[in-house]
Amino acid sequence: MADRRESAGAGEAARRGTGEGAGAARVVLAVIATQQLLMAYDSTAMNVAVSDIVTDLDTTLTGVQSAISLYALVMAALMITGSKLGSRVGHLRMFTLGATLYGCGALVTALSPGLPVMLLGWSLLEGIGAALVFPAILSIATLAFTGAARTRALTLVGAAAGVGAALGPLLGGVITRYLSWRVSFLLETVVTAIAVVLISRHRTPPRKPSGSRPSTSWAPFCRRWASD
Repeated sequence: MADRRESAGAGEAARRGTGEGAGAARVVLAVIATQQLLMAYDSTAMNVAVSDIVTDLDTTLTGVQSAISLYALVMAALMITGSKLGSRVGHLRMFTLGATLYGCGALVTALSPGLPVMLLGWSLLEGIGAALVFPAILSIATLAFTGAARTRALTLVGAAAGVGAALGPLLGGVITRYLSWRVSFLLETVVTAIAVVLISRHRTPPRKPSGSRPSTSWAPFCRRWASD
């Protein structure tokens, strides 16, 4: 009888929180999709700015290409670790930590006076951040949504990656030519900072009245969204 009453109370609380929860879920989805776009943009925009970076940092083409390769290596090497950490401590927490590291790395890269500092910002900090963020994005989109909402979430995340990769050579080239390659990294810092703030504000589902079990997933609040 106690379990039934508790389940009924949780169900009633979920119905009351559906509107708020669905709105928060939309914010979370928009944030992770934007971060996915940004990181895909970063990878391709870097390639079109290589010659300007070589000149600006007074370094060699080999040095800049090494930084790009090291970024990919760090990200690939730590991706599985990032996924396991997300399973242990929470994917939203890992997203927040990874995005924070990524934003700090973008800022360090934008302000780098030479190749060594760029290696620290771009290759290490951004590489570690990306290794935490990428698995968190997929896990959030998969675990926090159900039914049609999950399909929408995964489609949006995949489309964001494609758009970001396509924007890199175009928008990145324009910014590099008419402003500076550093501006791209400064914009990444700003967008990532906004993402961290928003995800921190919506990191937990809406609170339920006392006496009911706390929700551990966004799923109960996304079913209505799926049918909207």
